[in-house]
Amino acid sequence: MRSWLIGLVPELVVSGCATPSQVQQMIDDNNNKIVAEQLTPEFDRINELLAAVEASTQKVAGQLTVFDAEQQNAAGQLKSLSLALNKTQSDMGLINEKIAEVKTFCKDQQEDVDAAVTAVKSQKEALLNVFQKQMEDLAAMIEMLESEGSPDE
Repeated sequence: MRSWLIGLVPELVVSGCATPSQVQQMIDDNNNKIVAEQLTPEFDRINELLAAVEASTQKVAGQLTVFDAEQQNAAGQLKSLSLALNKTQSDMGLINEKIAEVKTFCKDQQEDVDAAVTAVKSQKEALLNVFQKQMEDLAAMIEMLESEGSPDE
């Protein structure tokens, strides 16, 4: 196509049918058409690549959406676990306080029991001493009565 245009250009200019700028415009239009025809397969390939990139981008965007949802779910679970851990630690603190109270109560009770055992031992000792004294007095009285009763016989 270019060859017939090259032959036609001088005749159009000489005959006055076209100005040099119109001829240049025709040449540019023809060149653009030729370039477009030559580049169309390349543009088609680029468009196919762009479509593939767009599909990949949409796939990655979908995966990112899923990832974001999973991340939010994990963050929620982590928050729940953190709250449960804090509650457990608080409960453990209360349990430790109660254990300390029970230990103190048991120690106090043991001290009271030990004091009661000591008091009972002391009372037993005192009662044994009193009983022994009374037995000695009774033995002395029996002896005295026996001795008084012997001369009468």
